[in-house]
Amino acid sequence: MHLVEQRDAAVIIYVKDILDRTEATKLASTLARAEADKNARIIVSMERCKSCDSAGLAVLALAHRRIGPNFIVVLPEGAPCRRTFMVTGLSTLMHLAPSVQGALEVQLGAA
Repeated sequence: MHLVEQRDAAVIIYVKDILDRTEATKLASTLARAEADKNARIIVSMERCKSCDSAGLAVLALAHRRIGPNFIVVLPEGAPCRRTFMVTGLSTLMHLAPSVQGALEVQLGAA
């Protein structure tokens, strides 16, 4: 299960431990509920995620495609999953922020 926090016009989803097929399905459901508010900034924190497989990456890539610039992934330098994002090219596709606070400070609509 993912922890979800609402801060003003942002929905923050915290991914813990692993993002495998089972957890990716749960994350997709959580993202769908968050997307109900079309103006919300959706932030997925991967700070504590130790492993992310292709199913997890696919859910994040599809969410980025649907939500656009209001979708931000928190993935600080040194985070266990950061290398996966770099190798797959997702680091250049989606907006990565070093912290939740940094993601909250990104100007809405900015890529």
